[in-house]
Amino acid sequence: MTTRLLNEDQRARVYDAALRFLGARPRSEREIRTRLARHQFAPEMVDGAIERLRRVGLVDDAAFRRVLGRARQTHRPRGGRLLKQELRSKGIDQDTAAAAIPTDDDADDAYRAAARKAHSLRALDERTFKQRLGAFLRAAALTTRPPAPWSLASPRRQESAAKAMGDR
Repeated sequence: MTTRLLNEDQRARVYDAALRFLGARPRSEREIRTRLARHQFAPEMVDGAIERLRRVGLVDDAAFRRVLGRARQTHRPRGGRLLKQELRSKGIDQDTAAAAIPTDDDADDAYRAAARKAHSLRALDERTFKQRLGAFLRAAALTTRPPAPWSLASPRRQESAAKAMGDR
């Protein structure tokens, strides 16, 4: 009787810990498992909590992929390669992660990212502005070609820079 009560208490504690972790934002199954393991819960208790979360729809890696993909493209645009890498690091399998890569043109993502970054660079002289904006886009993996002279940059990138320069 006492062992059964202890097991039920432990299961409830594991489930509550998982719910608290999910309270901030959606998580992948691997993120939840890692967090619960860090708290040294028994693996069979973690499995039970994950299964229970799945039954009520709180753990769904495909839904997590869609939510994270939309959020990243809206708030922190990045190229498909980086988005896929981030999903893989959170435990999403390769096929599911590949499905998250938007089919939109990377130029649109680059334009949105450049517009946001350009605002913070608006006080710089034109040369420094162009260098830093180009470096930002390369670092964000939104451009895939090697650095090129500014005059050879894509029309979209030139348009973004010109607009930002005009907003000073």
